[in-house]
Amino acid sequence: MYVLRAAVLIGALGYLYQVLFYSQDFDALVEKVKQLQGTRYLMLPLVSALMVANWGFEAFKWQYLLKAVYPVNLGTAFKAVLSGVSVSALLPNRVAEYLGRIFYIPAYCRIKAIIVTIVGSMAQLLVSIVLGSLAFIAYQYYPFEAAPLNLYILLVLILLLNILLLLGYFNIPLIVANIPDQGYFRKVAQYLRLVTMY
Repeated sequence: MYVLRAAVLIGALGYLYQVLFYSQDFDALVEKVKQLQGTRYLMLPLVSALMVANWGFEAFKWQYLLKAVYPVNLGTAFKAVLSGVSVSALLPNRVAEYLGRIFYIPAYCRIKAIIVTIVGSMAQLLVSIVLGSLAFIAYQYYPFEAAPLNLYILLVLILLLNILLLLGYFNIPLIVANIPDQGYFRKVAQYLRLVTMY
């Protein structure tokens, strides 16, 4: 595990170095910072504080989700979230965020911790999809004048998709109840029952 942690640290530092000094024009970035005037100087510390607050809120959420599986303190949850962010930067589409977080969880309950993390991510994704699609509809239709037929069809499809997603998410216990509790499915059902707690 220590070797894996060291590999993540080296990979994250290498990625940061590559982004700062090769992908971006670092000298141009420094020049832009020097050109900041007046109240704009406050933007960098404000954005930094909001970034820490955002990760802190994410840590609190993960700590809350983990309560039933393996209670952790907020400091450990915060380190786990930062670890997840570091690992996910190395792979596409945040697929490794779960792996980064479970470094701080004992081996005997890591699978449950991953499932709990996925539950939280699913909830967050669901909120993004529903609110994002409603914002898209409002943007397309405002000020609600006559629109082409295909936009109305799109509106109906988006609303149906949202309803299906919400029904699926909030009726997971019904889905789990219909999974056979024998053979291979027994282990799957055991982990899915954990999902129903949330």
